Amino acid sequence: MSRLGVYDVTLIVDRGSQIDTLIKPGYITVNAPVAVEPVKKQNLVISPNPCNGNFTISIDSRYDMTVMDVLGKTVFTKSENEGSRNFSINLPSGNYFVRILSGGTNKVYKLLVY
Repeated sequence: MSRLGVYDVTLIVDRGSQIDTLIKPGYITVNAPVAVEPVKKQNLVISPNPCNGNFTISIDSRYDMTVMDVLGKTVFTKSENEGSRNFSINLPSGNYFVRILSGGTNKVYKLLVY
């Protein structure tokens, strides 16, 4: 747990024959939180996984979905309401990431397409 207060930051760069140091006094301030928002747990299911490009997402809230390849390139996006939705995406075999943004929460799940 962080302690409240003001902290200095020191950056040290070692170039082998030369060491440079930069100090920023009072650079970080840690304050007590005023309030903490409760975290809403999402009930989310992606099935089947692995799949052939046909899969279902079941979630209890509205969401934005982005499917990305392993290089981070977006290959599919969709916004949906809560409930179960079937998706049929023509994807080459491989590993993908499904990013779900719902209620201010951003989660990433792995999806294997065979």
